Amino acid sequence: LATGFMAIQLGAWESSVVLRGHFGDLLYSFLVKALAYYLTASISVFWNQRVRRLQMFQHDILDSINNGFLITDNSGIVTIINRAACVILGVREGEWVGRPIQELLTVSDGGECPVITALRTGRDFNRYEVTAKRRDGGVLILGLSTSFMYTPNHHRSGVIVIFSDLTELAGMREELQRQLRLAAVGELAAGLAHEIRNPVAAIRGAVEELGHYLDTPAIAQRLLRIAVRESDQL
Repeated sequence: LATGFMAIQLGAWESSVVLRGHFGDLLYSFLVKALAYYLTASISVFWNQRVRRLQMFQHDILDSINNGFLITDNSGIVTIINRAACVILGVREGEWVGRPIQELLTVSDGGECPVITALRTGRDFNRYEVTAKRRDGGVLILGLSTSFMYTPNHHRSGVIVIFSDLTELAGMREELQRQLRLAAVGELAAGLAHEIRNPVAAIRGAVEELGHYLDTPAIAQRLLRIAVRESDQL
């Protein structure tokens, strides 16, 4: 009996040791997994915050640019647009991402959008002037440049579009041309006045002198020839 009782006690102790060992393994596994989940979550939160800060920094930089700036993919869908572009084109911020560029940048004469032309032909535009429509119905002149983007494998991934409002500058340029034309007309008028004044003065002088030399045929004839010559010149 004593031997049987000791065997039972030994078996129970071994079972207890086995249970404690199994529970320890489970606890260890749980702690390792919990630590891994915690580290993964921490790293994910850290990088999400970094990416969010980088995106905010990127938008702050783009919104601080006075020129219009936007990016489209290869099919002409707007993926990024800055505040200045919305102000120039007269649209609200945030409503044009994911929409076609030809609906945003509409050529006033009904021609093809230059961004679509660049994507279709594979040719960049540099300081290209285009007359476009604003959303409020106004017309503006844009100075536009495009630059293609490429992947590390040299596949085209989209196009960067930078543009500025040249409407006021174009008006100033037209006014300058008008002033230059007026200046040219003024110079022409001054030249004509000079060309007219000299013959008239000579004719007037000859006629005045002729009254004093009616009795002197030789001098009178010379004065008459002067008057006729200057009349022909006039």
